[in-house]
Amino acid sequence: MGGRPQRLGSLSPRPPKDDSKAIPPLYGKAVALGFPEPTPVGTLRTIAHLFGKSKSRCGIYLLILPKGKAYVGQAVDVVRRFAQHRQVHETIEAFSFIPTRQSDLDTRERELIHAAERAGLRLTNIEHVSTIQGDSDFELVVPAETQVRWLANPWETNRRSDTPERLVLPKSQIERFEDRFKAFGAHPLGKAAQRLLGRYLGAAVPLPRSTEYSFWAVSCLPSTNARDWPRLFCVNVGFMETFALGPFAEHRRTSEMWGFLNVASDVLIQHFGSKRAFQRAFPHIEFLPMEYKDAGPHLFCLWGGTERQMQELLEDDGVQRAAGTLVLRVMRKRATAFSRYHCVQLASAALERGGNS
Repeated sequence: MGGRPQRLGSLSPRPPKDDSKAIPPLYGKAVALGFPEPTPVGTLRTIAHLFGKSKSRCGIYLLILPKGKAYVGQAVDVVRRFAQHRQVHETIEAFSFIPTRQSDLDTRERELIHAAERAGLRLTNIEHVSTIQGDSDFELVVPAETQVRWLANPWETNRRSDTPERLVLPKSQIERFEDRFKAFGAHPLGKAAQRLLGRYLGAAVPLPRSTEYSFWAVSCLPSTNARDWPRLFCVNVGFMETFALGPFAEHRRTSEMWGFLNVASDVLIQHFGSKRAFQRAFPHIEFLPMEYKDAGPHLFCLWGGTERQMQELLEDDGVQRAAGTLVLRVMRKRATAFSRYHCVQLASAALERGGNS
């Protein structure tokens, strides 16, 4: 036989694909976010061996937890922080870390949590996420099946499922806000503001009488920005403001008001189709650049400059659903931090006027 012999390589079958090197899908999502490929840590009590004394321990870390869940956090000393997590979690499956300057920790953590949620990671975080995983204290008051019914029909669910009983608070708290409530009632905008508050409570707060004080609170004539943007009231859920109305500072006792309403942006966009479509429907409503840890990445702050504009917002089914979804998401995370500022007189008056009708 003549001719040049073929190379052995051309006669050899292609080696089988080594699937053992393929990383799990959750690890792949972590890498896509910018984290190094997570390191399996099993039931290790410490990760000190990964850092020694030379590597930076300040940065953003990712924990891969059982049942496909994950957690993103920040630490100045991640070795110490990991040990603290191990006191809570029996098993941490894997770990990844991005060194970050201490001055950038807050911003970078928020960005990565938002990106992780958008990528579909089931985060166990509470701050900076839209929703939380697992049960919460809120389910003890409003069971999951009631939450589903409420989102589908807030007014009817509140009417049928809410407690008819009024909230009874210590006499000291009632007396503390009595003068403010009287001043609110005497304000030229007081009646209109009370009516809009009742509308909001009925459309955007699940079972408002049952959840009052523990999961939402309303402050009456609060001192927040009293000089430039005085407020008639402000509704608080978790650690954030959700709805507020006030008179313009330059003419406090005229008949015009401003207001802002925080809503779940993803739900609003789903209803209207796009932000531009919403702006066509509400051309005079502005978007304020607000950020709250409890809101997560899905937040629009809608600002109106007249009573009519705020009323039209609260009467729109899509806006109601977006506002209510945000409130429900935050209530599932935690109780409100503003109970001590709750004016039960104003809450009761608003609910009687329109909150459960």
